[in-house]
Amino acid sequence: MTANQSPGQTEEIAQFFGDFESASRREDWAGYGEMFLPQFTNIYPVTVSTVAREDLVAFLPHRKGTFARAGASGVVLASLEVDPLDGRHVVARTT
Repeated sequence: MTANQSPGQTEEIAQFFGDFESASRREDWAGYGEMFLPQFTNIYPVTVSTVAREDLVAFLPHRKGTFARAGASGVVLASLEVDPLDGRHVVARTT
């Protein structure tokens, strides 16, 4: 744990990703969507965009086909690294 990281922060984020994976596996799109704020920030290596929760939920049923076309059957969280930015925000790096 680093100076900016509160106790339990990594565990809370790990729980989020566990719930995320479980909802995805069950195709519980409404439950999946409830894990996100009405608007959230999606950060890529070179861009940042705002995504509406409704847009995410609308896309989710099509995700399985997108993975299949790419030759993947889905995703599983292999590792999680949590780096605090300040007392409230973190970057969660996943593989």
